Amino acid sequence: MHESKPSTARFSADAFGETDFAKTDAHVIQADEYEDAPELTDAMMARADVHVGDVLVSRGQPVGPDAREAEAFRLPPAILVVEI
Repeated sequence: MHESKPSTARFSADAFGETDFAKTDAHVIQADEYEDAPELTDAMMARADVHVGDVLVSRGQPVGPDAREAEAFRLPPAILVVEI
């Protein structure tokens, strides 16, 4: 059996070092830094997650007029017994 690792938050300062947020906030992006970012394409935008407020909007097929709805119900065990 192996020893477990000490529990450290996945993205904690202890795991990755400290961040100087004041320095990050004070940084002004220069024109040459924009060259590092890829230009967004229509394909990238089609795969993007869409949020309305804080809620993620589901992606996929739009709901049509014949959309099925999931139902859940409980049956007694006697009904579920099948003898062949």
